[in-house]
Amino acid sequence: MSSFKAFVNDKGKIYTIMLTELALKHLNEQILQVTHSAHAEDVLAAIMDEEENCIETDENVIRAFKKDTVYLTVQFRSSF
Repeated sequence: MSSFKAFVNDKGKIYTIMLTELALKHLNEQILQVTHSAHAEDVLAAIMDEEENCIETDENVIRAFKKDTVYLTVQFRSSF
């Protein structure tokens, strides 16, 4: 089984995630898992690739992972 590695920037803190499938749902799950301690009560508002393109679909995820090294930036908002 293939896995896909990405670095996720959350306000300067860098996390490493591994995806087993290139799907938005799986990407969201992995980001929420690694950022849980900092954002347990927050909502994931945006995921952007290194060119600041929003990742909103499975096709966007596939496009972002065509690069050798994947850097993503995330933004959260308060859930209340």
